[in-house]
Parts: sequence; C-alpha cells; structure tokens
Amino acid sequence: MGLFGGAAVAASAVLVGPAAGTAAAEPELVECVGSLSATFQPGLSLTPREVATSRSQHYGPCLPGGNISSGISESASVGEASCLTPSSAESNRKTIRWNTGEVSTFSYDRMVSNVGGTAVMTLRGTIVDGPFQGATAIEVQTVPTLNTLDCLSAEGVTSKSGVVTLTIAGL
Repeated sequence: MGLFGGAAVAASAVLVGPAAGTAAAEPELVECVGSLSATFQPGLSLTPREVATSRSQHYGPCLPGGNISSGISESASVGEASCLTPSSAESNRKTIRWNTGEVSTFSYDRMVSNVGGTAVMTLRGTIVDGPFQGATAIEVQTVPTLNTLDCLSAEGVTSKSGVVTLTIAGL
C-alpha cells in the first residue's frame, strides 16, 4: 500500500468514526435555551400554605433540531408550598408543544439544589412519546433564590423567572 496509501486509509477511518459494533458517544439530538416563569396565588410566604401555581417554560432557539426550532411547556397545580419548599403538587411529567405542532411528553426525576444564591432544578428522564421518543432528556432551570424579605411581606412572592436549558440526546 505504501506510506501514503496507509496514511489515507487511517485518516479515512478517523473521519468516518468508529466501526459498527464499537461503543461511541450518543449523538446530541437537540439543545434548547430559553426562559421560565411561575406565578403564585396567594404569594409564597415562609409558612407553607395551599398555593395555585402556574408555570411556563419557553424553549428556543433549539439547535440543531431540524424542523423543531422552539417549544413551550405550560402547567398549573394547586398544593402546599412556601418560599422554602417547592409545591407538593408538581408533576414528574410535562408536555412540550413544539413549533411544528407536534407534542412530546417528558417523564423525569427532579433534583433541587442551591448554588451561590441561585436555585437550580435539574429534571432528568426520558421523552416517552412524540418527537425524540426514547431519547434521554435533561432540563436545567436556574432561578435566583427568592428574597427572604419578600417572603415576609403581606403579599408574599407572587412570581419568579429564570433561564432554562433543555438537552435531548441519544436514541
């Protein structure tokens, strides 16, 4: 094959990627950045009480997503909540309506942490139907920690907002 022929074969193997049957990283299907908001009625206070909560996540732009370039997820619940604890009524499943009109359902486990004055909620699970069915999904919601003085006010905390990143990877 000669020196250059062997180098060309080796280079083409690198460009093509691993041979069938070898382990490779799962390809990323889509990543969306966006915003989230939530409203509370009555407002959150330091004392747990029944609160109606409306949530909205706007995903987009989504790359490389193909025809899917944005999405939205909206939900509402009523349950006991406070400035110190998330709502007990929040579901572990959400519907994402894509700009194409298609709908995916995301089933997840939730982990909440507080990092340097910022609340970080990580939702990790699977897309169970619709576009990306069977793919792993991770959503990270980042919201500034609620101001304790606002929690002490008569009105309480009536809304919060932040950023969201949704990554859907591998089938």
